[in-house]
Amino acid sequence: MVALTDLFGEMARAMAADGEGATKLMEVAVSGAPSDDAARDVARSVASSPLVKAALFGADPNWGRVLATVGARAGSQGWPIDPYRARVLMQGTAVYANGGPVEFDRDAMKSRLREPRVDLRVELADGDAAATAWGCDLSYDYVKINADYSSLIVQRADGGVAKDDHVANYSPAFKRALLVEALKYIAAFSGQVAVIKYGGAAMVKDSLKVAFAEDVVLLKRVGLRPVVVHGGAQEVNRTMERLGERSEFVDGLRVTDATSLPVVEMVLSGKVNQELVSLLNARDAAAVGLSGKDGQLIKARKLVHESGRDLGHVGEVTEVNKEFLRMLLKSSYVPVISPIGLGEDGGGLSINADEVAAAVAVAVGAKKLIYLTDVPGILESAPDGELIRQISGAGLRRRLEAGAITGGMRYKALAILQALDGGVERVHVLDGRVPHTVIAELFTDSGVGTLVHRG
Repeated sequence: MVALTDLFGEMARAMAADGEGATKLMEVAVSGAPSDDAARDVARSVASSPLVKAALFGADPNWGRVLATVGARAGSQGWPIDPYRARVLMQGTAVYANGGPVEFDRDAMKSRLREPRVDLRVELADGDAAATAWGCDLSYDYVKINADYSSLIVQRADGGVAKDDHVANYSPAFKRALLVEALKYIAAFSGQVAVIKYGGAAMVKDSLKVAFAEDVVLLKRVGLRPVVVHGGAQEVNRTMERLGERSEFVDGLRVTDATSLPVVEMVLSGKVNQELVSLLNARDAAAVGLSGKDGQLIKARKLVHESGRDLGHVGEVTEVNKEFLRMLLKSSYVPVISPIGLGEDGGGLSINADEVAAAVAVAVGAKKLIYLTDVPGILESAPDGELIRQISGAGLRRRLEAGAITGGMRYKALAILQALDGGVERVHVLDGRVPHTVIAELFTDSGVGTLVHRG
């Protein structure tokens, strides 16, 4: 019964996330209601409120619209609910309590509300019943789809309907502006090498995997020469758990002993690498899967942690076989590289994929290095700070030295500085949880995520 409930919950969330023009999944949890019926009714009303949905699309922490919806529904249905006594939380942070608004960091909250999932909790004080409802935000695309329904919705061969979002359905003025802007970037990027570090949620969700593969193929077709370096920590963790092995980390680096190294190599260079290559080649990308050990692509030495802790078979890059990579790029292949290096003794060493991506970008003279992450970009103060849109390498170094960047982002920041020092002009840190984020960054003026430049 628990498994069936979980399955239905997952299906409900998937349906809500796939709403017309949706950019965010919204989960509304209501507690403290006078009855189960009242809890379900209020949760559904909040999740379906156009004003609440529009506020979330704009990343506006508008608790007033939430409580207005609760009060209106309670009044129309006769539920004994007093919204004044409620407590409202967004992304786990209280925004209304004790009969009035709560002080909170609005910039940080706006940043959190830009995430692809928004958790909204309404804690009533009128009973013990609780319920959860799911919905999505109300975006510009929703209006566009439903304002021009006949031209955007088409019938499929199986009798169902689908959204036809081709550019041809837009106004002539919009099409002109879009094509002119895109063509400027296509001309500027033609012939350039871009290294993309692929990891996090983008490697887990099937729809994000497909979107990433489509992005890589599109980049290649417009003349950019992509190189992909992938991680795979989550897949390694799952495999280790199935084998009854415990994963240990030191500052985000996996301790890799002689027993776990073959597992790490098997997962990264075998399963993850080959699945990604297959996904790309299904779209005629001419992708070639490589371990860092292949053709002595990545030479490495054993990494000594700053604390003196022995990390086992963990390494750092000493040399990249740039001639090998340039040969593949010249022949129009897309190299797909797993972060396993060739040690000085001929054995394998596990290397942080962020570092590998930076070293590869420097070796091939890439103008752009792209990191896909599980956050909107580099934040003012992790994990809830405002997104930093642009920052120089010097500014990033100052933040790093001041201890403002910690955890996994610290290693990413060190890799970014390594890339900039090696000649890479621009590094992009993007939210891999958002589909086609690579295209949105490269082919628009405003871009997304964080841009780190050499200035």
